[in-house]
Amino acid sequence: MTCENRGSTDEERDAFAEDIWEFRYKRSTYWRWLRCVIGGDAVEGAGDERSVRIEYRPLPTQPTVRDVVGLQALTIGLVRGLVARDHPLASLPWADAERSFYDAARNGLDADLAWLTADGERTDDSAVVFDEVFDVARAGLAESGFSERQADRYLDPIEARWNARTTPSAWKIEQVRAALDEGHTFEAAVGAMQRRYVERSRETESFAEWL
Repeated sequence: MTCENRGSTDEERDAFAEDIWEFRYKRSTYWRWLRCVIGGDAVEGAGDERSVRIEYRPLPTQPTVRDVVGLQALTIGLVRGLVARDHPLASLPWADAERSFYDAARNGLDADLAWLTADGERTDDSAVVFDEVFDVARAGLAESGFSERQADRYLDPIEARWNARTTPSAWKIEQVRAALDEGHTFEAAVGAMQRRYVERSRETESFAEWL
């Protein structure tokens, strides 16, 4: 949606932005996981007027382009699949969802997650949670017109992380710890890890090849 939906003249668009000037004034000072941008720069391909949009920002940077696309496909497929299947997850208490979100950010695959299965049963079994997450994500991508082969191409490298019980951040920590155990300084250990990370990112299609 762009500001031009509010009217056809510059005066009307200016008034729209001025009515909610606080959003523009305080941008980047409030909650950033889902950030509303009022009167932002024009979005290429969507119009040449200032934009009104919601930026979805929780997804971390990935080692490769395929990993970036894969994580986005998992997220989009999961959201679409939950809706298409009328999944009961929306009835999970907000406090439990919030706690799970922060625990996942802190502890990755070892997080204590709250989940409702398709049958409406409460579970904290990570194996059950992730099996259903990938299944629902594939269903969501199918709803969006992706073939089974396309869905597998995007999701298989991400699912491989769960099967191997590791992530790029865990890989980084392991590399640094191994170097420290060998007697390297912290600075040298981090530097060597980052160089190896960059090299592998250039040489491989996905993080799954590092496992």
